[in-house]
Formats: sequence, C-alpha cells, structure tokens
Amino acid sequence: MIGDRSTRERGQEAEQAAARFLERQGYRVLDRNFTTKFGEIDLICEKDGILVFVEVRSLRSRTFHPLQTLTRAKMDRVRKAAEWYLTKTKQWGNRSCRFDIVGVVRQGESWEILHIPDAYRW
Repeated sequence: MIGDRSTRERGQEAEQAAARFLERQGYRVLDRNFTTKFGEIDLICEKDGILVFVEVRSLRSRTFHPLQTLTRAKMDRVRKAAEWYLTKTKQWGNRSCRFDIVGVVRQGESWEILHIPDAYRW
C-alpha cells in the first residue's frame, strides 16, 4: 500500500520511474545517487554528447510545480557535487553539461512525469 511506504522508498521509486522515463527519451543513465560531501546527484545521464545532472523531485500532488520545490541551496549543492563528479571522472572542460529537473507524481499505479531540461545554470 502506498501510504505504508517510507519517504525514502517513495523517493527511490520516483527516481526509478524518472530513470525509465529518461531512457525512453534516449538518455543513457551513467550513475545513480552519486554522493559527495557536498550533496547527492539523483541521476547522471548522457544524451547527444551532453552530460546531464538530474534532480528528481517526488511530489505528492500537482499542487506545486517541481521548480517550486527546489531551493537555491539545493541547486548549489548539486552544482558543487557536479563539479566534484567532473573532476573525479576527469571530464572537467571536456563535456557540455546541464541541469535537468524531473518532477514525479504517483497517479494510482502509474506515474505522471514532468521533465524540465536545462532547468537552471551553473
């Protein structure tokens, strides 16, 4: 039953739904839940040679737009984690990058997904 699931479990299910959605759109998922001392990146993908850092926002309803749930502090943490990823994988300066947001809302047994490419900048 959905109400019995923990917030963490619901978040993991939303990230899985977002990953499947992006893969159907031609994205290749390179990493999930990449964690640094700065923060976590939910999904790291590649599409058309662009490295895409994805923040997944699991929403309980469509009352809010996913962008409304993302704070400046969270964007800064994701940006710093992305810089660490680029340095660690030795891709700094070699790849075009962007930040996407995927809002995921559970609708019964299915998912409503709102994808916002290039949602914010460095």
